[in-house]
Amino acid sequence: MKKGTIRNLLATSILACTAAVSQAAVESWDYEISMSWDTGATKFYGVGKETNNPTYIGWGYGKSDPRYHPSYISITKSKASGNMKVGDPVNSANEYVQFTHYNGSSDAYDRGLKTAVLDVSVQLTLPGTTNVIADLSQTFELRYLGGAECSSVLGIDPSGINFKQTFDYGDMRYEVNFYEAFQFKPIDERLCINLQLGKSCVGFITAPRTSSSASFRISITAVPEPETYAMVLAGLGLIGAVARRRKGR
Repeated sequence: MKKGTIRNLLATSILACTAAVSQAAVESWDYEISMSWDTGATKFYGVGKETNNPTYIGWGYGKSDPRYHPSYISITKSKASGNMKVGDPVNSANEYVQFTHYNGSSDAYDRGLKTAVLDVSVQLTLPGTTNVIADLSQTFELRYLGGAECSSVLGIDPSGINFKQTFDYGDMRYEVNFYEAFQFKPIDERLCINLQLGKSCVGFITAPRTSSSASFRISITAVPEPETYAMVLAGLGLIGAVARRRKGR
């Protein structure tokens, strides 16, 4: 085989291998994150008044003592949207969703919270379009433990509130990671057992008449499909075979 032909074959193979990975990947996605309480899954104990809607769950109303105020978990930022480059983390303060827990120290006297379920959804579209390419969702159950003039505990299983889900577009597979931004901490084993979460769990402990907040973000990474890897490997194998043949001559 002539040297010029070999050089052309090598160049063509390298370009084909590169194109198989780079041309298929979307560089950025428009996204929208939304978060709400699943009101049908909220569980209370005791008797008394409560509020239960998609953005606000409140309990502990009706105590005549002015020291006691209703406790609540409120979604203080229910939606976030923007454009994200594949492989880059979210940095803007506007690109997160958030809920807040306030401990009103009234739990032992009337209505109290047992569990709440958080619904999270992520929609992705190509920049400048409205057609939804990926519509991902997941639910998370939070357990609550509180009492009058005591710190209250909001806990979840050890994985916390995060998920990794994948979707395919073109020749690429994308992984979306929705994660809690480090406000949740490990909770004492005794409290986890009382929350019926086993011996380990995460969450936050809120002192009387104070609040705690948790924020959530997403990141997106691209993972080539197996067929793309096979194409790249086949191209590299062809390059190697030609190089060995040339060396033998």
